[in-house]
Amino acid sequence: MDVSTRAGSLERTRQPAHLLEAVARTGLRLTVIRSRRRLLADCVDLIRSSLGLDSVIVYLLDDDKQRIAPQLAEGEPGESVLIDDQSAVGRAVQQQTAIHTPASADSTRAELALPLTFENPLGALVLGAKQTTFAPDEIAAYQILADQLAIALYNAQRYTRDAQVLASAERRAMLLEAATQVGRDVTSILELDTLLERIVDTICLAYGFYYAAVFLVDTKMQRWAVLRAGYGKAGRKMLESGHLLEINDSSIVGWCINHQQARIALDVGKDTVRFNNPLLPLTRSEMALPLIVGHNVLGALSVQSAQEAAFEEKDINTLQVMADQLAIVINNAQLLSNLRETHRELLRTKTFEAIATATGEAIHWVGNKAAPIPACVSRTREDMARLIYLADAILRRSPEELRQHLFAQMIADAAETLDEKMPAGRELIAGLEERPFKSVRRLLSMESILEDLDIINLSAQTILNIKEDLIGPARESQRRRIHLDELLKNVVTSMAISPEVHIEQKYAPALPNVAGDPRQLENVFGNLFKNAVEAMAGRPKKRLAIEAALSKTEGFVEVRVTDTGCGIPKSDLDRIWISFYTTKGDRGGTGLGLSACMQIVSQMEGKIEVESQVNVGTTFIVSLPALAE
Repeated sequence: MDVSTRAGSLERTRQPAHLLEAVARTGLRLTVIRSRRRLLADCVDLIRSSLGLDSVIVYLLDDDKQRIAPQLAEGEPGESVLIDDQSAVGRAVQQQTAIHTPASADSTRAELALPLTFENPLGALVLGAKQTTFAPDEIAAYQILADQLAIALYNAQRYTRDAQVLASAERRAMLLEAATQVGRDVTSILELDTLLERIVDTICLAYGFYYAAVFLVDTKMQRWAVLRAGYGKAGRKMLESGHLLEINDSSIVGWCINHQQARIALDVGKDTVRFNNPLLPLTRSEMALPLIVGHNVLGALSVQSAQEAAFEEKDINTLQVMADQLAIVINNAQLLSNLRETHRELLRTKTFEAIATATGEAIHWVGNKAAPIPACVSRTREDMARLIYLADAILRRSPEELRQHLFAQMIADAAETLDEKMPAGRELIAGLEERPFKSVRRLLSMESILEDLDIINLSAQTILNIKEDLIGPARESQRRRIHLDELLKNVVTSMAISPEVHIEQKYAPALPNVAGDPRQLENVFGNLFKNAVEAMAGRPKKRLAIEAALSKTEGFVEVRVTDTGCGIPKSDLDRIWISFYTTKGDRGGTGLGLSACMQIVSQMEGKIEVESQVNVGTTFIVSLPALAE
């Protein structure tokens, strides 16, 4: 064999070896790519440049497994072809073998269609080269490359699928953790408005949602879903405007309540039941979850995202767990609110019943207090008339100069008025000149006149106090936020308590506010302070201590009013709360003050207690529910 023949034979031997080496390198580089999109984008250029081919096309099976489509450079499939014997690529997939098309008069290049198979058919790899034909060794080498590409495609698909499963599992775990956090954060809140506001804030912060809102069914009409809480500025504006949605299929929330099912809008612009809201311009997807307890639909929870397709069907089950927790919490808060309202109504009813029961006693009491008034008025009128007539009689006997004096004219005018109003009035002084001086002086005693006026004043004041003590607790309260320490200081100042009473005021820092009617609460503490001062009358040490601090009972503020007065006997401690019972004897007490205090404090869902020791002093303890800030 000559030298040229041996060189040609060696070159032919080296070519398959170089090809196998290039195929091995290319296949190794393909197998390390994990992203399916990147693999499809890179493999064409990598194979063409590494192996010096004119064209490289990757075909993948459609979902129906009946057609294959070329994968374009943009990552999207081209026009698909059937898997049959009408095309080389179709036969390669159908027969699972390489189909070789040599160059011909119609085509200046050879093509090789290679099946991509790993466990199952995946597609085909079509190679084109400017040569007459592909040699058998080349076909075998390229099939190895196709098998490596098939393995890389399978691994990339599995990696992508596993990554999606892992991401979905992590998302569900995150949602469940957030749902647990939301449930834990709100279960201890019993005030409905505070609860709903905390719900939407916690949901948006825990899940990173753009917006969240709670709608509750209008219990009266059962036609509207009323917005009760909304996140952020948009939520506050809608609350102020009284935002509501009709319970029908015209909105996602209405549909959700109407059908008692969750609903997702992956693209709010295309969903037919999307409620377009100009206050939420960034919303791109929305989920509505029904709030159901038993067979009772309370409303719906709406969560919205600024991303399209932000929710999956799997999210419904995860978030519905949270919605069910919220529904139970909302239902408990509603039941408690209804119970409180029923309790307040019962208190009002009982108050009116107590008033009705006490009406007979009140009339009798008022009658007793009013009985002295007519006699005192009659005596005062006669005494004043006598004084005027006597003064007029003296002036008539006085010199002319004295009768012309201004004061004399005033007395004369008063006497004329009496003559008109009391035609027989001058008979009151008839015969007085013949009576002994001492007798006349007793008849015209100024002390007697002043005593009658005091009786009239005391009786009238007592009647007014009875009216206020009876009607005050039944008056419709105007509930407001009350700074308790400020109210107590104002009551003390307004009473102008005598300087001989040493007043000590002690208020805990950051004292919580309470909710109630300031006027009624002022009456309560004004009554207690007044009783304390009166109880210390005649005592050598007069000390009034007023303290306000957190109560040992959670959620309450406690006010203690302590005096160094005469104290209350144990036998009277229970009776002091009874209407018309008083320990003040003839000091003017009506026996209604403490009864009214108890009714007012009870209406505020608080309580009032007393501790006392005879000759030591008394402490009244008023406990009021603190206002949740």
